[in-house]
Amino acid sequence: MSPLVILLDIDNGLYINQKLIRDVIGASNGFFILIALSNFTAINQVVLAMQEGAHNYILKSNPPQDIYNELINTIHHFKLQNPTSNNSYEPGRICGNSIFIHDLKKFIEKCAPFVTSVLLLGESGTGKDLVAKTIHNISSRSKEIFLSVNCAAIPETIIESELFGTESGSYTGAIQRPGKFELADRGTLFLNEIADMSLQFQAKLLTILEERRFMRLGGIHYINTNARIIMATNANLKELVKQKKFREDLYYRITILPYTMLPLRERKEDISQLSWHLLWEMGYNKKFFTALALEKIMQHNWPGNVRELKNCIERAAIYSTHNTIDHNCIQFV
Repeated sequence: MSPLVILLDIDNGLYINQKLIRDVIGASNGFFILIALSNFTAINQVVLAMQEGAHNYILKSNPPQDIYNELINTIHHFKLQNPTSNNSYEPGRICGNSIFIHDLKKFIEKCAPFVTSVLLLGESGTGKDLVAKTIHNISSRSKEIFLSVNCAAIPETIIESELFGTESGSYTGAIQRPGKFELADRGTLFLNEIADMSLQFQAKLLTILEERRFMRLGGIHYINTNARIIMATNANLKELVKQKKFREDLYYRITILPYTMLPLRERKEDISQLSWHLLWEMGYNKKFFTALALEKIMQHNWPGNVRELKNCIERAAIYSTHNTIDHNCIQFV
């Protein structure tokens, strides 16, 4: 629900009466923004307007573009801060108004209470890591550890020791050390880019998923694990199975709860709200976009998805003068 904006010209003898306004517009929940307009800047008049409930005070003599920018800034400030708004700001929140976001939130709520593994698919930068963390945060494991591992960043020669741990003497200089599966016990382990795992390690991952136990490298005893495992990849696993680059048995084991993230270009109705959210999340809560800046953002195809959008907005916030982010600040790379 968007707020109702009321512009009140206090130079014409009108005064601010919150109760009367609520009675007239029927907004008993107070979900409206009241902006006082005046030709005067007397400090006592400004203070009085704010004390009576005005959310902002704008000079009518200002240039039209400045008035517009003030209105946009006030509206988004209110929507992000007001806890009764569906768009209220919360760091790390999944935001958007598209059908995709609606279905994604339902999926997260459905699967969060269970220990069943989740597979997140989709292009790089679509927010798979945020979804994994959200599943953890609303589950009964929220007070336990959330560990994220990028499988593509770990050399094949050490991935087993990193994930399973090692026993003393298992190789030259090895010491007893727990791995990520052990550390994430009772919590959540997020394995990103699982398509980069070797076929040999895929077989070991399948065993863990089936038996819920593993051995440290060089160990002789099984260690049980109660870690919730969430996996993600930007690869086409079906195609990799056909090419014998991904185990078919593992594929069918991890596709119990799959979800494909849509690229940003296929849900452009989320871009405006997401842009404001990212701007605030990065700490630029006093800055605001002009209409032309938002239009330029909306027209871009965003091949790098949310990651590219976030970088673009941060760059624009740095390039901007004062608090205004105009279209010249929006630069694509």
